[in-house]
Amino acid sequence: MKSLLLATGALVALSSFAAAADAPARQSSRNSTSLLSSSRVADWSGFYAGVHAGLAMTSDKLTQPDASSPSNIFSADLKPHPVVAGFHFGLLRQVNKFVFGLEADGEFANKQAQTTVLFQGTDTFRSLKSSNRASIRGRVGYVFDSVLFYATGGVAMANFGTRSASTGYTSRSTSGAEWGWTAGAGMEYWLSREFSLLSEYRYTDYGSMNRVSEVRGTVFPTGSSTKHKISDSAIRFGLSYHFH
Repeated sequence: MKSLLLATGALVALSSFAAAADAPARQSSRNSTSLLSSSRVADWSGFYAGVHAGLAMTSDKLTQPDASSPSNIFSADLKPHPVVAGFHFGLLRQVNKFVFGLEADGEFANKQAQTTVLFQGTDTFRSLKSSNRASIRGRVGYVFDSVLFYATGGVAMANFGTRSASTGYTSRSTSGAEWGWTAGAGMEYWLSREFSLLSEYRYTDYGSMNRVSEVRGTVFPTGSSTKHKISDSAIRFGLSYHFH
């Protein structure tokens, strides 16, 4: 009986000692978890770089007058919707809950849209190819916990190629860069102290451009001018690395 009491007493003492020894470990674990949670909400200040991809819904509203009948205007709406993929980098500065900065990006795209209509009595073909693009923008945002909500805007550039042809006439192709403005909004979320995920919507207007179309004998001996008004709405998702 005495042995049983001693064993029970020893077991109780051992249990008490183990519980006391484990308390600091549990507290340390809770502190570590708390520190890990708070460390994920880092300051947005500093240089960053990353990659992104998305979809650009491009619209080209083109018009071309008929030389023999000015009231007869050829018109079409081409809609190449290229998948875009590229890189971005920038610099941010956080002051309290507000964030300011600059960002530049470059993107690769390759998508063509085309249409054929009857114009001046012949089948007329027009196409627009949307390719590489870039932008330089300002960013202004507000921080809420782990999320940065921001607005962005600046200048944009994209390369567009056109091709025009009509039955019985010489076809014509052109290519060149067009400049415009871009604006949008997005949100960025901390995954860790170094990595963040972003989602963004931007509208870009490249204005109007005139490109020479196909040669039409004595009517358009050096080619006619087709007016293109190009814009796009794009959704992008990306991953950034922050150099704290």
